[in-house]
Amino acid sequence: MSLNSLPMQLSFKDVFAALPGSSRVWVFSSDRPLTEVEGLMAKRALAEFVSRWAAHGKKLSALGDILLDRFVVLSVDESTAGASGCSIDSSVHFLKELGNQLNVDLFNRMKLYVLQGDEIIRIHIADLPTYKDALLFDPLISDLEDFRTNFLIPVESSLLYKQFA
Repeated sequence: MSLNSLPMQLSFKDVFAALPGSSRVWVFSSDRPLTEVEGLMAKRALAEFVSRWAAHGKKLSALGDILLDRFVVLSVDESTAGASGCSIDSSVHFLKELGNQLNVDLFNRMKLYVLQGDEIIRIHIADLPTYKDALLFDPLISDLEDFRTNFLIPVESSLLYKQFA
C-alpha cells in the first residue's frame, strides 16, 4: 500500500492543529482496540488531565487524544513551558491509572502496530521483518511535525526494522 493511497482516517496531518509542529509528542499504544464507550471515557479523562497538567506550577500548553481506538497521544508546546521530569512522571502516573481503569496495557514497548492492507495488526517487535511490506505506526516519533508526516511509515524504512532485520 502506498502512503498516498491511505484512507483519510489514517491521515495525521491535522492532529493537534492548535499546536506548533515543534511540540513534543508521546505515543502509547493499547494492547487492544478500545470500545466506543472506553474511547469516549479515555478522551474525557485525557481532556481533564491536560487541562490541569503543569510543570513547576506553570500550566502546560498540551493536548491529548485517542487515535484509531489504539493510540493515546499527548503533545506539549514547549515554547511556553517545557515538560519537566515531574510533569512527565505525572503523565505516566495518569496513563497507568487510565490503563488500569480500561483494563489495557499502554506500556508494552515490545508490541507494535502495523497496517497490512486494510487491517491494523499488533505484532511483537521481533516479528517486524515478517511485515516488511506493511506500514508501521512508528512509536519513535518525538515531535508533532514528525508525527503528522511520519507516524505511519513503510516498515522497511523504520529504525526498528533496521535493528531487527
